[in-house]
Amino acid sequence: WSAAMRDIAAFVNAQKTIDLLGNLISINSVNSTLVPGARGEEELAHFLADYCRDLGLQVRLQEVAPDRPNVIAILRGKDPSRGRSLILNGHTDTVDIAGMTIDPLFPRIEAGRVYGRGAVDMKGGLASIVGAVNALVDSGVELLGDVIIAAVVDEEYASIGTEGLVREYRADAAIVAEPTDLQIHTCHRGFAWARIETHGKAAHGSR
Repeated sequence: WSAAMRDIAAFVNAQKTIDLLGNLISINSVNSTLVPGARGEEELAHFLADYCRDLGLQVRLQEVAPDRPNVIAILRGKDPSRGRSLILNGHTDTVDIAGMTIDPLFPRIEAGRVYGRGAVDMKGGLASIVGAVNALVDSGVELLGDVIIAAVVDEEYASIGTEGLVREYRADAAIVAEPTDLQIHTCHRGFAWARIETHGKAAHGSR
């Protein structure tokens, strides 16, 4: 590590990050397209936006659908023309909480692990990237380029949040804080939706 990296790492506040994760878990952000009538991401987005403003970041709520905003929080670099920019990305929506036998919105710690809906996928990732930027701010280290926190909606369904993000924001690199068993994944298989119409006689799949 460079001396600057060591300086920043010294300001990582694990307890503050865990507390932030607990707050994120406690906010219901079940995807409202995936689960009709669900709360959606708006409340969590406003909480996260206020949290990032308190860190001194430049914050925007990017409305990609009614009541479904991305949170864009930027730590401006001191000379972006000479520096490179980085997006730190996570999503704010979760899958359903129906049928869970333990309160999914009550964060709890057991044997050093945090439990609750979205703890892994991916409010833990969101808390981590905000905690990293928090450490950068507290360290006083100034980067040349911008660091952009992008907390997007609708990852669990159609990714309208990411589509909205890339229409307006660019960076030299991005880190997506999805759970990967602590392994660095450098590529993604992607996905596509297709509608296929066939003609002929119905038959069993084996034939």
